[in-house]
Amino acid sequence: MMADDFAQTRLDMAELGWFGTGPAFWRWVNDDAALPYIKICAAMRRPIGATQFDLDERAEAIISDPVKLDKFAAWIETTFSR
Repeated sequence: MMADDFAQTRLDMAELGWFGTGPAFWRWVNDDAALPYIKICAAMRRPIGATQFDLDERAEAIISDPVKLDKFAAWIETTFSR
């Protein structure tokens, strides 16, 4: 079930475009480095009161700040463009 939830979350993340949408995004989102962000986005999809994942505070801070999120998306593009 969690694997299916995370698969849908990855698709949702691509649709949102918060982390970019190109090949670098897909390389990143399939890397272990993306797991804290996938967990946060998966938690955002769950109803209030549903079981939550152990969420990374640094990742939460990046997602909640548009400037940090833009910089992070640029980092993903630079780091995962091969």
